[in-house]
Amino acid sequence: MILIPVILTFVELKPPLYRACQYMPFFVASAVLLLYVLMVRRNRRGEKIAFAALTACLVWNQAYESNYNFYTDYRKYEYDRAVLEEIARTVAREYGNGAEVIFTGDYLPPYELVKRYYAGFSSGEFAKIAFLTDWLDPHLKEKYYSPYGYSFGGEAQYSVIHWGLYAYDSPGMELMHFLQMHGYDLKTMTDLELKEQAEKYAAEMPRWPMAGSVAEWNGYVVVHF
Repeated sequence: MILIPVILTFVELKPPLYRACQYMPFFVASAVLLLYVLMVRRNRRGEKIAFAALTACLVWNQAYESNYNFYTDYRKYEYDRAVLEEIARTVAREYGNGAEVIFTGDYLPPYELVKRYYAGFSSGEFAKIAFLTDWLDPHLKEKYYSPYGYSFGGEAQYSVIHWGLYAYDSPGMELMHFLQMHGYDLKTMTDLELKEQAEKYAAEMPRWPMAGSVAEWNGYVVVHF
């Protein structure tokens, strides 16, 4: 089973999705339990010590990685909340409560919050990834390119804002739900054609938080990331 994600790479000719690998912690835990049963039956002191050391390393690594990811998610969440609340206050102050907002552009969290999930294009890590994948397809990595470099963390580097901008079939609606959850009364629209027109209008706008990144357009308030 541990080889399935690797095999999927060759079958699908692309890296396996994160969700396809979610069974891995359970599989590793089952393998450790099986190894423990074997060690108990063999009853050899040296093997028990080696097993205890191996288990300690695995548990420590899993705990460290999980807690680091939780901590990073918490920091991203708090940062995104502060950004959206500042936008909500700005819109309410300049255009009134209940204004209809259209979010445009794209958003990346600050590099310092997510740098662990990126490998620079000139780094040794990226060179190793290219060495392992370019023979299969040199364009395989392009899906994970970003201004920060190559993202090997899957979706871990994304933020609430990045997700909410285009989630489901109602762009920006999840950001409205997020703001409403925190006590702000803003609205948005669900017309995809209108959204495309707003994107074209906002193409020349500065990006938040620069002056001019919030503007009125056709009765809507456009916020451009």
